[in-house]
This record gives sequence, structure tokens and C-alpha cells, in this order.
Amino acid sequence: MIRDVTANNSAELKTAETVSSIDVALSVHGLRHSYGGDAFVVDGVSLKFPVGSWTAVMGPSGSGKSTLLYCMSGLLRPSEGRVSCSGTDITGLSPDELTRFRREHFGFVFQGYNLLPELTCTQNVMLPTLFGPAPISEAEANEALTSVGLDGYGDRYPDGISGGQSQRVAIARALATHPDVVFADEPTGALDTHTTRAVMDLFGMVVKHGQTLIMVTHDPNVAACADRVVFLVDGRLASVHGRMSASDIALAFATGFASPADATTIPDDEVHISADSHEGE
Repeated sequence: MIRDVTANNSAELKTAETVSSIDVALSVHGLRHSYGGDAFVVDGVSLKFPVGSWTAVMGPSGSGKSTLLYCMSGLLRPSEGRVSCSGTDITGLSPDELTRFRREHFGFVFQGYNLLPELTCTQNVMLPTLFGPAPISEAEANEALTSVGLDGYGDRYPDGISGGQSQRVAIARALATHPDVVFADEPTGALDTHTTRAVMDLFGMVVKHGQTLIMVTHDPNVAACADRVVFLVDGRLASVHGRMSASDIALAFATGFASPADATTIPDDEVHISADSHEGE
């Protein structure tokens, strides 16, 4: 059972089992980021992401969703706060250390696929690992492609496959190194409904295998696949929920979410969900 951890459900929240540090894949505390000036695009966000959980980050345009994702994943150094993964505060790492940590612990999936057109699908999957100490083999890359339903596509080039297939290659690339956390920024934004469902099935498989997925999306149907839905408004944590239906998510958008000023503060060590919420699905 997934616990609803909205501001209106704090009584139930306080009785929930506390997730120990060993169960937490990623945690952020007091995260703030500004691109210059006085305004913070991300303003004081604190969250914990249990191992094997799937979180959807939502909010209106300009709410800081992608910036939060980039700060959590080490692609952007936050102005304030800390991000911890596997016992390491990544905000304190040097650029070289951070690059190495991302390569070893994180996977990335973006709306634009980010495939190199001059490389085959297999080579695209292998590429990020070639700069590290343990590059994957061609056989391992092809195995990753097979795991996302692209058996036999290794020798094809990006311009010879569909958008949905390109996104599958990008997912295979993200999963090839078995990362602890997969970050996805609008991964279905350019896909049709049928392909979107297929990608969601793949993400469900990822989570069932114990990896943690943090996904930014604007699509209520996509967010409804997640264990938890986090809403941002003006860079601040507006509300945090367990699994929601697409209609409830759409209603939240229509009614303006919960304003940050009115939302009850949720203690950092209590913002969590059960890590086994995908069992039995």
C-alpha cells in the first residue's frame, strides 16, 4: 500500500515507517538554485527517494522542475543545499569527481534522445562508458538493446529508426551500466500514445529491478504510473502525494495545486513512500 503524504494527511504520515538511510537511493536537503539575481528557480526543496521507487515531478511551466532534476543529478551545481547518494554528498565533489560519480551511479533519459547520428545504436549505448574505467562490451550493449525490445537493431543508425525506437535506445544507454538512479526529463514529450505506454512499461520494469526513477513530466497519464507525485510551484514544494489517478492529477492542475504558503511543512525524514510499492503489479 502506498501512503499518501500530502499536507492534509500529516497524521497518517507520522505513523508511517521511517525509511532508514540504507533504503534511500537519493536525498536532497534545502536545495536552492538561482541563475543570477535574487530569484530562486528552485527554492528550499527537501526530499528523499527510496530505493526502487518511481517519483513524478510536476508543476506549471517555469516551476523549476527541470532545474530541480539537473541539480539532483549533478548536471547543475545548486546554489545552496546538498544532494546525497550512496553516502556521498555530491555537491561537495570536484568537477572530475562529480563526472565520475554520475557515470557510475546515474542514468539519464531526455526528451531529445541525444543520440549521435554517425554512430550505430550499439555504439550509442556504449559511448558514455568509453570514457570511464570499465567500458561495456558490444555484447553488453546489444543485451541492453534487447532488454528494451530492440533485438537486432544494434547496427542501425538513428536516422533509420522511429522516434519511439530512438527513445528505447536512449533508455538502453541509461540502463546499460545498471545505475542506482535514473533521471528522466520529459521522456515521452515527443512520443505518441502507444509508444508512451511502451516506455512506461519499460520504466516499470526498471523500478521492479530495484532501480530508482525520478521523472519530470507534464502528462497526467504518465505521472499516474509513478508511485509518488511531487508538485512544484514557483520552485517550492507545493505538495507530495502517493500514487494518483490521471484525473486527480489533472484536477490538481486545474485547481492550482496547493500553494507553498499554505502547505504544511513535511519533515525531511518523513517525505517518503514504501519502496515495495511495485510488488504484485
